[in-house]
Amino acid sequence: MRLWLIRSAEELEQALWPLRASARFVDPYMLPAYRWMARQLARRVGPPPRGVRLPLWAWVRRPDLRSGAYLPRGRRGVLLEVETPRRGVLLSDFERFHAVLNRHYLARSASDEARFEQRLARLGGRQHGPYPRALRPQVEASWERIFSFATRVREPAWYGPPEEASVQAVFWELHPAQVVSTRAFTAR
Repeated sequence: MRLWLIRSAEELEQALWPLRASARFVDPYMLPAYRWMARQLARRVGPPPRGVRLPLWAWVRRPDLRSGAYLPRGRRGVLLEVETPRRGVLLSDFERFHAVLNRHYLARSASDEARFEQRLARLGGRQHGPYPRALRPQVEASWERIFSFATRVREPAWYGPPEEASVQAVFWELHPAQVVSTRAFTAR
C-alpha cells in the first residue's frame, strides 16, 4: 500500500531505524487521542513490536505541501513516500478523528447530535471540561465511526461526500527498505 508520511527534518536526523513514533514529538493535548488510536491499531491490526507505544501517521493521498497544516511555518520537513503491507495499516477519516482529538461526541447525523445534546442537557450539560461520567462510554463508542466510511454514503449532508474524505493511515514502524522516495521542504 502506498502511503505518504511527513516528518520534521529534525526528527529524521535523530531517528534510529526502523522509524517509530515518539511521544516527545506529540503535542501533550493530543497524546490521549494518539494512545486511543494505538489501542485501536493493536485491537484491529495486531500488537505493536516490542518497545513501540504509538503508531506512525500517514496519508493515503499525497499531501499538498503548499498547505501550512503539516508543520509550523518555516520548519524543515521531509515527505516520505512509502510502500507498506496493507494488512498492517489501519485507515480512518481524518476530519472525524478531530472528535477523538477534542474528546467530543461523534454524531451519525444531525438528529443523532440533537438526541445526544438533549441527554447531555438532562445530565446538567458540559461545563468547560469532560463530559459527565455517565456519557463517557457513549462518547468513546462514537469515535469508532472514524473507521467507517459508509456513514459518509448514508449521510453526505452531515459528513460530506465519500470521495472528499481525507483518509489517514496508522501503522507501527517503517523500515528503510519501505521508503520509495523522499522530498525535503520548508513548511509555509
